[in-house]
Amino acid sequence: MNEALAILAFHQVYDPVGGNIALSALIAGIPLYILFILLAVLRLPAWISALTAMLSAAVLAALVWGMPLGLDVSATTEGMANGLWPISWIVLNAV
Repeated sequence: MNEALAILAFHQVYDPVGGNIALSALIAGIPLYILFILLAVLRLPAWISALTAMLSAAVLAALVWGMPLGLDVSATTEGMANGLWPISWIVLNAV
């Protein structure tokens, strides 16, 4: 199977950590925990906290869920574009 078909055939496993759904859910929450700790406890700027959480989500998707790297990068890029569009629209209309 070539890489293009492997990307199309990727299916998310909901309990990748030992078949335990609760433990898998705790692991899936790590990017949120990182975001909240960096913002509320360490009081880092929002862009640094969000970037760190995004990178941790991408790493978890690849390592824990076995997401192919190409699909991981594609999903991250699409998420950034989906977030950037409404913000740009608000800034444009505010000017």
